[in-house]
Amino acid sequence: MNHKKSVFDNALSVHAGWAKLLKPVGGQSLVETIGYNDEDRLNVQDLRSVLYHAYQQDGTPIMLANIAEAVESLTFGCFSTALWTARDLDNLLSVLQEYVIVLSAPVRLVYKRDRQGNAELWVMDTESLGHDSKVSYLGITLFIAVVIKIIHKVLRDSKVTMEVCLIEHRYREEENALLEKAMRCTIVEGSPIRKLVIPKRFLHIPLLYSDKNLHFSCVNLLREEAERLSKDDLILQIYHFLNKQSNLADINGRAIADALNLNLRTLNRHLSQQNTSYRGVVEKYKLEKALHLLDAGKVNMTEIAYQLGFSDLSTFSRAFKRWTGVSPMSIRQGAKTKDAGL
Repeated sequence: MNHKKSVFDNALSVHAGWAKLLKPVGGQSLVETIGYNDEDRLNVQDLRSVLYHAYQQDGTPIMLANIAEAVESLTFGCFSTALWTARDLDNLLSVLQEYVIVLSAPVRLVYKRDRQGNAELWVMDTESLGHDSKVSYLGITLFIAVVIKIIHKVLRDSKVTMEVCLIEHRYREEENALLEKAMRCTIVEGSPIRKLVIPKRFLHIPLLYSDKNLHFSCVNLLREEAERLSKDDLILQIYHFLNKQSNLADINGRAIADALNLNLRTLNRHLSQQNTSYRGVVEKYKLEKALHLLDAGKVNMTEIAYQLGFSDLSTFSRAFKRWTGVSPMSIRQGAKTKDAGL
Protein backbone atom coordinates (compact mmCIF):
# COMPACT_ATOMS: atom_id res chain seq x y z
CA MET A 1 0.00 0.00 0.00
CA ASN A 2 1.34 3.45 -0.93
CA HIS A 3 1.40 6.21 1.66
CA LYS A 4 2.81 9.69 1.72
CA LYS A 5 6.13 9.99 3.54
CA SER A 6 6.12 12.46 6.43
CA VAL A 7 7.96 13.38 9.61
CA PHE A 8 6.23 13.19 13.01
CA ASP A 9 6.97 12.05 16.55
CA ASN A 10 6.48 8.37 17.32
CA ALA A 11 4.26 9.60 20.15
CA LEU A 12 1.75 10.39 17.37
CA SER A 13 2.18 7.05 15.61
CA VAL A 14 0.15 3.85 15.32
CA HIS A 15 0.74 0.42 13.81
CA ALA A 16 0.36 0.17 10.02
CA GLY A 17 -2.25 -2.54 10.50
CA TRP A 18 -4.87 0.10 11.26
CA ALA A 19 -4.75 1.19 7.61
CA LYS A 20 -5.61 -2.37 6.55
CA LEU A 21 -8.73 -2.26 8.72
CA LEU A 22 -9.81 1.15 7.41
CA LYS A 23 -9.25 0.46 3.72
CA PRO A 24 -12.70 -1.15 3.09
CA VAL A 25 -14.53 1.88 4.52
CA GLY A 26 -12.10 4.66 3.64
CA GLY A 27 -11.19 3.54 0.15
CA GLN A 28 -7.73 3.16 -1.37
CA SER A 29 -7.29 6.83 -2.34
CA LEU A 30 -8.30 8.17 1.08
CA VAL A 31 -6.19 5.67 3.01
CA GLU A 32 -3.19 6.67 0.89
CA THR A 33 -3.43 10.20 2.35
CA ILE A 34 -2.26 8.79 5.70
CA GLY A 35 1.33 9.79 6.37
CA TYR A 36 3.93 7.26 7.47
CA ASN A 37 7.41 7.75 8.89
CA ASP A 38 10.76 6.04 8.36
CA GLU A 39 9.72 3.22 10.70
CA ASP A 40 6.56 2.51 8.66
CA ARG A 41 4.31 3.75 11.44
CA LEU A 42 1.22 5.79 10.57
CA ASN A 43 0.30 9.29 11.67
CA VAL A 44 -2.62 8.94 14.11
CA GLN A 45 -4.05 12.34 13.18
CA ASP A 46 -4.25 11.36 9.50
CA LEU A 47 -5.77 8.01 10.45
CA ARG A 48 -8.44 9.67 12.60
CA SER A 49 -9.29 12.03 9.74
CA VAL A 50 -9.90 9.07 7.42
CA LEU A 51 -12.03 7.39 10.10
CA TYR A 52 -14.05 10.56 10.66
CA HIS A 53 -14.60 11.01 6.92
CA ALA A 54 -15.87 7.42 6.66
CA TYR A 55 -18.13 7.99 9.67
CA GLN A 56 -19.64 11.09 8.06
CA GLN A 57 -20.39 9.07 4.95
CA ASP A 58 -21.85 6.13 6.88
CA GLY A 59 -23.61 8.16 9.57
CA THR A 60 -23.68 5.39 12.19
CA PRO A 61 -21.19 4.05 14.78
CA ILE A 62 -22.09 0.49 13.69
CA MET A 63 -19.40 1.13 11.08
CA LEU A 64 -16.85 0.77 13.91
CA ALA A 65 -18.07 -2.74 14.74
CA ASN A 66 -17.87 -3.67 11.05
CA ILE A 67 -14.29 -2.40 10.82
CA ALA A 68 -13.31 -4.30 13.97
CA GLU A 69 -14.86 -7.53 12.66
CA ALA A 70 -12.05 -7.81 10.09
CA VAL A 71 -9.25 -8.02 12.70
CA GLU A 72 -7.29 -11.29 12.56
CA SER A 73 -4.12 -12.81 13.92
CA LEU A 74 -1.81 -11.10 11.39
CA THR A 75 -3.51 -7.69 11.17
CA PHE A 76 -0.95 -6.09 13.50
CA GLY A 77 1.93 -8.47 12.81
CA CYS A 78 3.64 -9.90 15.88
CA PHE A 79 1.40 -7.80 18.16
CA SER A 80 -1.87 -9.45 17.16
CA THR A 81 -0.13 -12.83 16.86
CA ALA A 82 1.07 -12.48 20.47
CA LEU A 83 -2.52 -11.88 21.58
CA TRP A 84 -3.90 -14.78 19.54
CA THR A 85 -1.32 -17.22 20.92
CA ALA A 86 -1.54 -16.15 24.58
CA ARG A 87 -2.17 -18.76 27.26
CA ASP A 88 -5.45 -17.26 28.49
CA LEU A 89 -7.30 -13.96 28.69
CA ASP A 90 -5.30 -12.83 31.72
CA ASN A 91 -2.10 -13.34 29.73
CA LEU A 92 -3.59 -11.60 26.68
CA LEU A 93 -4.65 -8.52 28.67
CA SER A 94 -1.24 -8.30 30.37
CA VAL A 95 0.54 -8.29 27.00
CA LEU A 96 -1.96 -5.77 25.61
CA GLN A 97 -1.28 -3.38 28.48
CA GLU A 98 2.48 -3.85 28.48
CA TYR A 99 3.04 -3.27 24.76
CA VAL A 100 0.09 -1.11 23.69
CA ILE A 101 2.53 1.57 22.52
CA VAL A 102 3.33 -0.71 19.55
CA LEU A 103 -0.34 -0.85 18.58
CA SER A 104 -1.13 2.80 19.28
CA ALA A 105 1.25 5.22 20.97
CA PRO A 106 -1.51 7.73 21.92
CA VAL A 107 -3.40 5.08 23.93
CA ARG A 108 -2.51 4.22 27.52
CA LEU A 109 -3.88 1.09 29.20
CA VAL A 110 -4.05 -0.03 32.82
CA TYR A 111 -4.91 -3.68 33.47
CA LYS A 112 -6.03 -4.43 37.00
CA ARG A 113 -8.37 -6.62 39.01
CA ASP A 114 -11.14 -5.21 41.14
CA ARG A 115 -11.58 -6.52 44.67
CA GLN A 116 -13.89 -9.26 43.40
CA GLY A 117 -11.24 -10.50 40.96
CA ASN A 118 -12.91 -9.23 37.78
CA ALA A 119 -10.65 -7.78 35.10
CA GLU A 120 -10.66 -4.06 34.38
CA LEU A 121 -8.86 -2.61 31.37
CA TRP A 122 -8.71 1.17 31.69
CA VAL A 123 -8.50 2.83 28.28
CA MET A 124 -7.08 6.35 28.19
CA ASP A 125 -5.86 8.70 25.51
CA THR A 126 -3.32 11.51 25.71
CA GLU A 127 -5.74 14.42 25.48
CA SER A 128 -6.57 16.63 28.46
CA LEU A 129 -9.56 15.59 30.56
CA GLY A 130 -12.84 16.69 29.01
CA HIS A 131 -11.18 17.93 25.81
CA ASP A 132 -11.34 14.88 23.56
CA SER A 133 -12.85 15.76 20.18
CA LYS A 134 -15.39 13.73 18.22
CA VAL A 135 -12.57 12.67 15.91
CA SER A 136 -10.43 11.27 18.74
CA TYR A 137 -13.52 9.76 20.43
CA LEU A 138 -14.23 7.78 17.26
CA GLY A 139 -10.65 6.55 17.31
CA ILE A 140 -10.77 5.37 20.92
CA THR A 141 -14.15 3.71 20.30
CA LEU A 142 -12.65 1.79 17.37
CA PHE A 143 -9.73 0.75 19.58
CA ILE A 144 -12.12 -0.68 22.18
CA ALA A 145 -14.18 -2.38 19.46
CA VAL A 146 -11.06 -4.10 18.09
CA VAL A 147 -10.03 -5.32 21.56
CA ILE A 148 -13.54 -6.73 22.13
CA LYS A 149 -13.54 -8.49 18.74
CA ILE A 150 -10.14 -10.04 19.43
CA ILE A 151 -11.38 -11.38 22.78
CA HIS A 152 -14.48 -12.88 21.16
CA LYS A 153 -12.37 -14.52 18.45
CA VAL A 154 -9.79 -16.11 20.76
CA LEU A 155 -12.56 -17.34 23.10
CA ARG A 156 -14.82 -18.46 20.28
CA ASP A 157 -16.42 -21.36 22.15
CA SER A 158 -17.04 -19.37 25.34
CA LYS A 159 -19.92 -16.92 25.61
CA VAL A 160 -17.77 -14.23 27.22
CA THR A 161 -19.70 -11.28 28.66
CA MET A 162 -18.10 -7.84 28.70
CA GLU A 163 -19.16 -4.45 29.97
CA VAL A 164 -17.93 -1.20 28.43
CA CYS A 165 -18.06 1.55 31.05
CA LEU A 166 -18.05 5.10 29.70
CA ILE A 167 -18.00 8.51 31.34
CA GLU A 168 -20.88 9.52 29.07
CA HIS A 169 -22.63 8.27 25.94
CA ARG A 170 -21.76 10.10 22.72
CA TYR A 171 -24.20 8.23 20.49
CA ARG A 172 -27.98 8.03 20.42
CA GLU A 173 -29.71 5.42 22.57
CA GLU A 174 -30.77 3.35 19.57
CA GLU A 175 -27.21 3.46 18.19
CA ASN A 176 -25.83 2.23 21.52
CA ALA A 177 -28.32 -0.65 21.46
CA LEU A 178 -27.16 -1.64 17.97
CA LEU A 179 -23.52 -1.39 19.04
CA GLU A 180 -24.20 -3.63 22.05
CA LYS A 181 -25.73 -6.25 19.76
CA ALA A 182 -22.96 -6.04 17.16
CA MET A 183 -20.15 -6.12 19.74
CA ARG A 184 -21.85 -8.59 22.11
CA CYS A 185 -21.25 -6.38 25.13
CA THR A 186 -23.11 -4.10 27.52
CA ILE A 187 -22.49 -0.34 27.37
CA VAL A 188 -23.08 1.74 30.51
CA GLU A 189 -22.32 5.35 31.35
CA GLY A 190 -21.47 7.15 34.59
CA SER A 191 -18.03 5.59 35.08
CA PRO A 192 -15.24 7.92 36.30
CA ILE A 193 -12.94 6.43 33.67
CA ARG A 194 -13.37 4.60 30.36
CA LYS A 195 -12.88 0.88 30.92
CA LEU A 196 -13.66 -2.64 29.77
CA VAL A 197 -14.81 -5.05 32.50
CA ILE A 198 -14.58 -8.85 32.13
CA PRO A 199 -15.85 -11.32 34.76
CA LYS A 200 -13.10 -13.34 36.46
CA ARG A 201 -14.58 -16.69 35.35
CA PHE A 202 -13.37 -16.04 31.79
CA LEU A 203 -9.80 -15.05 32.62
CA HIS A 204 -8.14 -18.46 32.80
CA ILE A 205 -9.95 -20.39 30.07
CA PRO A 206 -7.28 -21.73 27.64
CA LEU A 207 -7.39 -19.75 24.42
CA LEU A 208 -8.27 -21.43 21.15
CA TYR A 209 -4.94 -20.69 19.41
CA SER A 210 -2.59 -20.75 22.41
CA ASP A 211 0.99 -21.53 21.37
CA LYS A 212 3.68 -21.09 24.02
CA ASN A 213 6.70 -20.97 21.70
CA LEU A 214 5.18 -18.65 19.09
CA HIS A 215 3.82 -16.39 21.83
CA PHE A 216 7.26 -16.16 23.48
CA SER A 217 8.93 -15.24 20.17
CA CYS A 218 6.35 -12.54 19.40
CA VAL A 219 6.58 -11.02 22.88
CA ASN A 220 10.36 -10.76 22.56
CA LEU A 221 9.93 -8.80 19.31
CA LEU A 222 7.29 -6.59 20.94
CA ARG A 223 9.57 -5.86 23.89
CA GLU A 224 12.30 -4.58 21.59
CA GLU A 225 9.92 -2.38 19.61
CA ALA A 226 8.20 -1.03 22.73
CA GLU A 227 11.54 -0.07 24.28
CA ARG A 228 12.48 1.83 21.14
CA LEU A 229 9.14 3.65 20.91
CA SER A 230 9.12 4.49 24.63
CA LYS A 231 12.14 6.73 24.17
CA ASP A 232 9.84 9.23 22.39
CA ASP A 233 7.00 8.91 24.92
CA LEU A 234 7.07 12.17 26.89
CA ILE A 235 3.88 11.36 28.78
CA LEU A 236 5.32 8.06 29.98
CA GLN A 237 8.46 9.88 31.10
CA ILE A 238 6.35 12.43 33.00
CA TYR A 239 4.46 9.58 34.71
CA HIS A 240 7.78 8.01 35.78
CA PHE A 241 8.83 11.37 37.27
CA LEU A 242 5.51 11.82 39.09
CA ASN A 243 5.69 8.27 40.48
CA LYS A 244 8.84 9.26 42.36
CA GLN A 245 7.17 12.18 44.15
CA SER A 246 5.69 11.67 47.63
CA ASN A 247 3.52 14.77 47.23
CA LEU A 248 2.41 16.61 44.08
CA ALA A 249 1.74 20.02 45.64
CA ASP A 250 4.81 21.74 44.19
CA ILE A 251 4.84 20.11 40.76
CA ASN A 252 4.91 22.61 37.91
CA GLY A 253 5.96 22.77 34.29
CA ARG A 254 9.48 23.93 35.09
CA ALA A 255 10.10 21.00 37.47
CA ILE A 256 8.85 18.52 34.88
CA ALA A 257 10.88 20.07 32.06
CA ASP A 258 14.05 20.06 34.19
CA ALA A 259 13.52 16.39 35.11
CA LEU A 260 13.26 15.52 31.40
CA ASN A 261 16.24 17.73 30.45
CA LEU A 262 14.04 19.93 28.25
CA ASN A 263 13.22 23.59 28.28
CA LEU A 264 9.61 24.44 29.11
CA ARG A 265 8.81 25.72 25.62
CA THR A 266 9.96 22.46 23.98
CA LEU A 267 7.96 20.41 26.50
CA ASN A 268 4.81 22.43 25.81
CA ARG A 269 5.29 22.21 22.04
CA HIS A 270 5.57 18.41 22.05
CA LEU A 271 2.61 17.99 24.40
CA SER A 272 0.42 20.38 22.41
CA GLN A 273 0.87 18.09 19.38
CA GLN A 274 -0.94 15.45 21.47
CA ASN A 275 -3.73 17.89 22.39
CA THR A 276 -2.59 18.21 25.98
CA SER A 277 -0.27 20.18 28.26
CA TYR A 278 1.81 19.43 31.33
CA ARG A 279 -1.20 20.43 33.44
CA GLY A 280 -3.39 18.03 31.46
CA VAL A 281 -0.91 15.18 31.98
CA VAL A 282 -0.64 15.88 35.71
CA GLU A 283 -4.44 15.98 36.05
CA LYS A 284 -4.80 12.59 34.36
CA TYR A 285 -2.07 11.16 36.57
CA LYS A 286 -3.85 12.47 39.67
CA LEU A 287 -7.15 10.97 38.51
CA GLU A 288 -5.59 7.54 37.91
CA LYS A 289 -3.81 7.57 41.27
CA ALA A 290 -6.97 8.73 43.05
CA LEU A 291 -9.00 5.90 41.49
CA HIS A 292 -6.40 3.31 42.50
CA LEU A 293 -6.30 4.58 46.10
CA LEU A 294 -10.08 4.91 46.39
CA ASP A 295 -10.65 1.40 45.06
CA ALA A 296 -7.98 -0.15 47.30
CA GLY A 297 -9.73 1.31 50.36
CA LYS A 298 -6.57 1.32 52.51
CA VAL A 299 -5.87 5.07 52.52
CA ASN A 300 -8.29 7.59 54.02
CA MET A 301 -9.67 10.40 51.89
CA THR A 302 -7.69 13.17 53.60
CA GLU A 303 -4.41 11.31 52.98
CA ILE A 304 -5.35 10.79 49.32
CA ALA A 305 -5.97 14.54 48.97
CA TYR A 306 -2.55 15.24 50.55
CA GLN A 307 -0.68 12.76 48.32
CA LEU A 308 -2.23 14.34 45.23
CA GLY A 309 -1.15 17.81 46.31
CA PHE A 310 -4.50 19.29 47.36
CA SER A 311 -4.68 21.67 50.31
CA ASP A 312 -7.70 19.94 51.82
CA LEU A 313 -10.34 17.28 51.21
CA SER A 314 -12.98 19.65 49.85
CA THR A 315 -10.59 20.99 47.18
CA PHE A 316 -9.78 17.42 46.12
CA SER A 317 -13.49 16.48 46.04
CA ARG A 318 -14.33 19.44 43.80
CA ALA A 319 -11.48 18.64 41.40
CA PHE A 320 -12.43 14.94 41.26
CA LYS A 321 -16.06 15.77 40.50
CA ARG A 322 -14.95 18.18 37.77
CA TRP A 323 -12.84 15.42 36.20
CA THR A 324 -15.37 12.60 36.42
CA GLY A 325 -18.84 14.00 37.18
CA VAL A 326 -19.02 11.99 40.42
CA SER A 327 -17.66 12.50 43.94
CA PRO A 328 -14.72 10.49 45.33
CA MET A 329 -16.94 9.41 48.22
CA SER A 330 -19.36 7.75 45.79
CA ILE A 331 -16.48 5.77 44.27
CA ARG A 332 -15.38 4.53 47.68
CA GLN A 333 -18.95 3.70 48.69
CA GLY A 334 -19.41 1.82 45.42
CA ALA A 335 -16.35 -0.31 46.16
CA LYS A 336 -17.67 -1.09 49.65
CA THR A 337 -21.07 -2.05 48.22
CA LYS A 338 -19.41 -4.51 45.82
CA ASP A 339 -17.44 -5.99 48.72
CA ALA A 340 -20.64 -6.50 50.67
CA GLY A 341 -22.19 -8.28 47.68
CA LEU A 342 -25.10 -5.85 47.51
